[in-house]
Amino acid sequence: MSMFTTQAVATISPPTSHAADTVVDAVSNELLLPGKIELVIEPALLSRPSGMNEDESDSPLSLGKSEAAMQGALVLRDLRAGTRAVIDAGVRTTETIKRYQDDPEAIDVFMATLAEGKFISENERRLGRSSPKLSKLYTIGDHARFLRRDEILEHFLETGSSGYSVVYQLVVYYNTLQGDEEARFEQVVASLRAQRPSSRKAFSDLTQQAKKANTLSTVSELGATLEKGQRFDLILATLDHRRDRRRLSDDYVDLLPYCLRMHEQASERSVAVVVGRIADLPAIENKLLAGFVVSQILLLQQPLGADVTEAQVAVVALRGCDNELISEFSWLPHGEQMDAISLAEQLVPNTKNKLRLFATGHSEGWISVIGEANWSQADD
Repeated sequence: MSMFTTQAVATISPPTSHAADTVVDAVSNELLLPGKIELVIEPALLSRPSGMNEDESDSPLSLGKSEAAMQGALVLRDLRAGTRAVIDAGVRTTETIKRYQDDPEAIDVFMATLAEGKFISENERRLGRSSPKLSKLYTIGDHARFLRRDEILEHFLETGSSGYSVVYQLVVYYNTLQGDEEARFEQVVASLRAQRPSSRKAFSDLTQQAKKANTLSTVSELGATLEKGQRFDLILATLDHRRDRRRLSDDYVDLLPYCLRMHEQASERSVAVVVGRIADLPAIENKLLAGFVVSQILLLQQPLGADVTEAQVAVVALRGCDNELISEFSWLPHGEQMDAISLAEQLVPNTKNKLRLFATGHSEGWISVIGEANWSQADD
């Protein structure tokens, strides 16, 4: 049985000005109604806006803009209609971003629709795909399979909690836990039943508890490994999170954290691979790769424009060896998600002892340093 009992149908008429404005105005009039809102889009919605000639309205670019505006309006509707619909909004956002990843104008129309609907500010709209709220919706969409499981939906229904920020924080908690997907799901369900979290803060508190547990576990595992005299032939570091990049600029006078002691954990002949942005190169070379010699800086994808400061690179550095250990590399196709572990194992095959810094979870065949454990100082 549906968790919503009231239904309303909003029919959107053909636009009289811009497609994005018309869709938002029509939907906004219905958004205050309780319950689930079914949106019926008339085919005429995709007719050309005023001021656009027939040739322009039939072009793929113009149709893309109209479709992006409509998807933005549907996201706004879903965000106001309960947990199931929030998940749907995440999925819709993820699909729209992927569909128009090479069409910045369509993305801009999509973002403008969200701004017109007051979900994001004008400042966030200008950030485009770097918008924090958009990133959260995208993350929700990426985890729809987990979020749609009966135990998760039942918890939100029974506690009466909803909202994208609460759903997103649950995903953060899920990703903080250790283990494979099913093991983490079971841990989440156990926590939901025992502690009944119903707010963003409650899920944030659970996340902090999990991070502390991960730190103790990881430091213990890494310490036991190093005590046995084991050193690593391949070290991978992925600077995916802004907070890690920011902390690289801090000064450490006495004890260095684990992530800045790569050379102490490396074997005599070893390779380090650091994945980050071109803008991060000074910190990568001077902080993370102390004790190594940078050998190659590989741009992961062919640049689309002149500004490449945000482009991802893989920095390959050597200790006690030369480039004979490094395999050939080719650019990733645009739109393909980069798998850092696969990339490192492709660049440096046939390695046995592997360490991964800034990991979000455990990976088979690797010693993983997760979350705050990367910043634990050596004598903690």
